[in-house]
Amino acid sequence: MAEPVTDPPNSATRSGLVKAHAREIGFDLCGVTGPQLPVAFARYREAMEAGYGADMAWLQERPELRSDVRVVHPAARSVVALGVSYATDTPGYLEQPPSADEGWIARYAMGRDYHAHIRKMLVRLVRRFQDDPALGYRSVEHRVFVDTGPVLEKAFAQAAGIGWVGKNTLLIDRGLGSWVFLAVVLTPLDL
Repeated sequence: MAEPVTDPPNSATRSGLVKAHAREIGFDLCGVTGPQLPVAFARYREAMEAGYGADMAWLQERPELRSDVRVVHPAARSVVALGVSYATDTPGYLEQPPSADEGWIARYAMGRDYHAHIRKMLVRLVRRFQDDPALGYRSVEHRVFVDTGPVLEKAFAQAAGIGWVGKNTLLIDRGLGSWVFLAVVLTPLDL
C-alpha cells in the first residue's frame, strides 16, 4: 500500500533521485518514461502478424498485455528503464578459439545468468525506493522485469532516453554500444 508523504518533491527531483539510486546499485543506464507506448505496441503487433515471432509463441500470447504496462501492473504510473553493460575484453570463447566443429559462446551467455544477477540488483533498487522518504511516496507496489514479462523493454528504454533502437534491432547507447542487458521497474512513483 502506498503512503503519501507531506510536501512531496516534483517529478524531476524524484527522477533524479531514482537515477542516483540506480547508479549506486550498479546500473550503467537509467531513464524514466510513462506507462504506454502506442507506436511501439502497433509495431509489435505488425511484426507478430508478419510472423516475425518465429518459434517463440509466447510473443503472440495475450498481446494486449504489451499495450500498456498498467494492464500488467495497474498501480504503475511510470516505467524506469535500466541497462547493464556486458561488454568485456574476453572474446566469445572460454580458454581458446573453438575448433572447426565447435561454436562461439555469446558474450552475454558467459558467466552468471544475467536474469538472476540483474533481478537481485532490481530488488535492491526498489527497496531503496521504498526506504527513501525523499521520493515523497513510500510504496511497495513495484514490479520488476528482466526479459521475463510482457513488457516492450527496448521501446521503453528508447522512450526513456537511454539509447535508440538500431538496424541491428538492439538498443544502442552512445557510450556502451549495444552490449547492454535491459530491465524495467514498473512503479507507482510519478516520475
